Amino acid sequence: MNSASVLLVGIGSAHGDDRVGWSVAAAVAQRAGDQVRVRTAAAPADLLDWLAGVDRLHLCDAWLTSEPGGQLTQWSFPDPAIESAGFGSTHSLSLPAALRLAAELGTLPREVILWGVSIERAEPGAPLSPRVAAAVPRIAERICEVLEYA
Repeated sequence: MNSASVLLVGIGSAHGDDRVGWSVAAAVAQRAGDQVRVRTAAAPADLLDWLAGVDRLHLCDAWLTSEPGGQLTQWSFPDPAIESAGFGSTHSLSLPAALRLAAELGTLPREVILWGVSIERAEPGAPLSPRVAAAVPRIAERICEVLEYA
């Protein structure tokens, strides 16, 4: 597959488990090499600038849930469950809103997969919690399997 047609975006911040999207993106980049274009974003709106030529978009982000940290959930966009899944944002545009905007602009790729990783805490300056950190390699492996770069 043409690497330009696949984009994985890890969304997060430097606040504890909220950095899991960045960590998973780094692990996927290490495994897949140049087979997958990998970016990281602090704001979901950033991905709107990166969609030209993208056929398959995969997004990895932390989500608040009652599940133990490090659990992985996969959705295909659009899915009403994404709206209520806890992908809130301190930025002006949430992840679901950014995807809806891309659809309205006609730039949404044909395949959009959202990987939500349950988190335990998002404290400023804190590292990943042990449970979430231990899940990163498994999550990256699963994403690579779906992308066919295991």
